[in-house]
Amino acid sequence: MPPVIWKFQNDCRVIYEKKTCADKSTILICCNVGSIHETKDTTGFCHLLEHLLLVSGTESQTYLNIFKTFDLTGSDFNAFTTKTQTFFSVTCLTEHLKDFIVLFGYIMFTSNVGTRTIEKEQRVIQQENLSDANQSNLAIFEIFEAHMYNNTPYQNPIDGQKGDKSKQLNLKHLLSFYKKYYVPGNITVSIVSSITSDKLLEFFKHSLFFTMNKIHVDAEIKIKRVVEAIVNPGYYIVSKNMDTSTVMIGFFIPVYKEDEIGFYFEVLKYYLNRMDGLLFNYFRTNQGSAYRFNADIEHEEIGGYFSINVETTPNHVMETLGFCISTFRTLINHGISEKDLYDVKKFMKESMKMKYDNIEELAEYNSKQINYFKKEPMVPFTHIYKKYYKPIQTVQIHEMIRKHFISSQLVVSIVGKNTPAHSEVEKLCASLA
Repeated sequence: MPPVIWKFQNDCRVIYEKKTCADKSTILICCNVGSIHETKDTTGFCHLLEHLLLVSGTESQTYLNIFKTFDLTGSDFNAFTTKTQTFFSVTCLTEHLKDFIVLFGYIMFTSNVGTRTIEKEQRVIQQENLSDANQSNLAIFEIFEAHMYNNTPYQNPIDGQKGDKSKQLNLKHLLSFYKKYYVPGNITVSIVSSITSDKLLEFFKHSLFFTMNKIHVDAEIKIKRVVEAIVNPGYYIVSKNMDTSTVMIGFFIPVYKEDEIGFYFEVLKYYLNRMDGLLFNYFRTNQGSAYRFNADIEHEEIGGYFSINVETTPNHVMETLGFCISTFRTLINHGISEKDLYDVKKFMKESMKMKYDNIEELAEYNSKQINYFKKEPMVPFTHIYKKYYKPIQTVQIHEMIRKHFISSQLVVSIVGKNTPAHSEVEKLCASLA
């Protein structure tokens, strides 16, 4: 049975998938605001609000009572900010589902932002950012994406302030930002549960997601921030005194529709990441030179990139980069074999069956289909493999590789201590030209 989508009179949207999932339910709230919506005066506000909404209390409950609700119900809570959206999620026993729907309605729309000391939460964020900055495998992404998304709002990090103590926060600007973006028409709630849709709708009718008055959504929010991304190809090496070094190498992929190009590169990602794949066999089985490594594809409205990133020791950096280049060169020249494609498809098919049992992942998939890919009618998770992956052929994958894996769209980033010289990296990468 496909998910049900409701749009209330205040323009808040709910997407609900009924699924037998023991006695658990999950709620994922998406506010369509991320770092690309920030200006010079509001840099870092999205991440800050992600923190503040849970520690500020609402017009109906103190923040301590909110904390107790999570603790006494044994629920799992998470929140995170991306470049385009801010998410809040909770997985709870179904008997508490109504309570959390009501509670989050108050949190989203009536949080007392600014009544509790904001500086305390800023210090928490500073510690979070400091922790990330001291890990090469996390610090690499900001350097890499700054050049991959050159000349666009996407080139900026999610928290542009990075705990800059010299910048004074303007509370008036923060409150204005909150009131502008946290409105029903800019919110989507994704729920996976075993209860009936009629019962769930009744839950919502007792919450602000349903009863809140319609508020005009600023036209600026609705504008797609699609500007031409001018990738800044090259080799970007940053020396930092870290215990590990990370190498990240990838190619920019221009604006595309997810179902036209993205799925080919998803297959390629799984091909490289399998336990029987090239990366695992080389870095773990043969060399024992890396613990963290993976191929991935990222995509925004302006385009995306396919990359390989590897965290290793400083003395293995050039060897690691050489293997990554060799891997890309082999893919460009030969693509992947029919047998490999068959094995990858089988892996993906079985993997998706298991993912369907993960209600948090299912809620996130449904949310992205509506908010990010704007897919209405959406493709149910259970139909993805048959619709998108099963028809893919090796010749199509090879065609996409040869079209997009080109030196004019190549970015290489290295972070760590004892980094190689720029000339050494350039010479090693010349074989891809």
